[in-house]
Amino acid sequence: MAVSTVHAVDHTVGGNSGWAQMVNYATWAQGETFTVGDTLTFGFSGTHSVDEVNQADYTSCNTASPIASHTSSPTTISLTTTGTFYYICPTGGHCNSGMKLAVTVADATTTPPSSPSPPPPSAGTPPTAGTPPTTGTPPTTGTPPTTGTPPSTSTSPPPPPSGNGADGISNSLAVGSMIVAAVMGLLV
Repeated sequence: MAVSTVHAVDHTVGGNSGWAQMVNYATWAQGETFTVGDTLTFGFSGTHSVDEVNQADYTSCNTASPIASHTSSPTTISLTTTGTFYYICPTGGHCNSGMKLAVTVADATTTPPSSPSPPPPSAGTPPTAGTPPTTGTPPTTGTPPTTGTPPSTSTSPPPPPSGNGADGISNSLAVGSMIVAAVMGLLV
């Protein structure tokens, strides 16, 4: 089983535009994946600040009771738990003009959704365009491979004894040894 390593990411809110008016933060957030352990860094100029608020205050741009207020730039906020978190600029009219951000934070061990990759081609599936077909090893021609044909169990009769009795005994022993070897070869 493979274990993936999770690395914290620092998200610069708004990218190069930072925390400013005339930035579409909903679109920016859609291009990011937020996980526990990541941070949000808000960079802004003099008249802006960042308030963390609840969902109702986010929706209505209510700045009366923030969860937390941050007035120095850059402000870095750690994402320590899962859930959706809401940030607005409390400067008059800025939230209503779009200076607000909602981020949904996932567990660090959860794999973010991604577009599925195509399955690998299987046998019988035609190759996709631009992919050369797999040809494998061509069959060999000629003599088929041997499969280990067992030695024949029939043996020819021993040669008739010659005139010398010692030669006959030795020949009989040799033939007997060959028969025993053949039978042992079958048993193995």
